[in-house]
Amino acid sequence: MSPEMRAANRDGKLFSSIDVFADRALNSFPHDKHIALQEGTFGNIPDFMAPLEHPGAWGRLAARVPGLPATMPRDNAASGAHPAMSDSTREMLAKFYWPDTALHDRLWREIDRA
Repeated sequence: MSPEMRAANRDGKLFSSIDVFADRALNSFPHDKHIALQEGTFGNIPDFMAPLEHPGAWGRLAARVPGLPATMPRDNAASGAHPAMSDSTREMLAKFYWPDTALHDRLWREIDRA
């Protein structure tokens, strides 16, 4: 844990809910590599990032990486375990991650055209 993350968990409740985590993460340690925007990673090279839920993207990745299954594993999606998130947290996350969302949408359009 980074010092900033430890400070945000001073009361031991950092992981008590998605709302608490999102509020503290975005306000206390927004540059942590697990929280920070990813849109600048690898200079926005589409070969390094793709919306993997798009059927064509996983197929292209599997063709390049030996040993990957032909279809994307969906264990987490199948579990249906999604903790509740308040509307205000959803809005805060959307505002914070809009550059990632814009890059994701652009790459999806590129994959559709390929």
